[in-house]
Amino acid sequence: MRNNLYRQPFVRATCYAYSPSWYHNMHVGREEEKVICDNPYGSAGVAKKHHPRLQNDELSQISDNGMCLSMHQPWASLLVHGIKQHEGRSWYSAHRGRMWIAATAKPCEEESVRELEEFYKSYHGSGMLHLPTEYPSACLLGCVDVVDVLPQDDYRAAFPDGESQSPFVFVCNNPQVLTLKFPIKGQHKLWKMDKSTHDAAKVGAEPIDPGPVRAPCAP
Repeated sequence: MRNNLYRQPFVRATCYAYSPSWYHNMHVGREEEKVICDNPYGSAGVAKKHHPRLQNDELSQISDNGMCLSMHQPWASLLVHGIKQHEGRSWYSAHRGRMWIAATAKPCEEESVRELEEFYKSYHGSGMLHLPTEYPSACLLGCVDVVDVLPQDDYRAAFPDGESQSPFVFVCNNPQVLTLKFPIKGQHKLWKMDKSTHDAAKVGAEPIDPGPVRAPCAP
């Protein structure tokens, strides 16, 4: 049973990690097979070279545990509207699946909005993007699905013209916006929303069409 569990077929190639290595252990007259997986980032948290790892189909289903990321405007709204597709951070995260986006309390400047909107028009090669009509602060905006979190070297290999220069990059798709924005106080890095806010957000989130944008995930 154990061997069958470890050797079930893998079907998804968008998750990167070291491939497992196998060894045999003779124990009480019975051969027992075990799997060893190295830490892909080492004890010091420094990214090592990755190899594609195929993932079980059941594990590829999108999960939603209410995990949230706080972001400054105008980047936050551009992400949940699908215009911004890759979010860079200085730290790695094992999180995959639904990630909610909260705008910080700091209001954005009009000049920053104009500069970023022009950047993304050029990046996507289209002046017909469905840009946000507002950039509110101190509220829950919507969500995206985190497909992968890549070290910069792997990210650059998958996306040679990618928008992020950060050490680690969240590759996101399936943007959804809240029609009713919830006031919320953000926290550091990834954090979990309270159940009542999360339940209300799941009901109010609606898919958004960003317009003619690049494919957010590697081919």
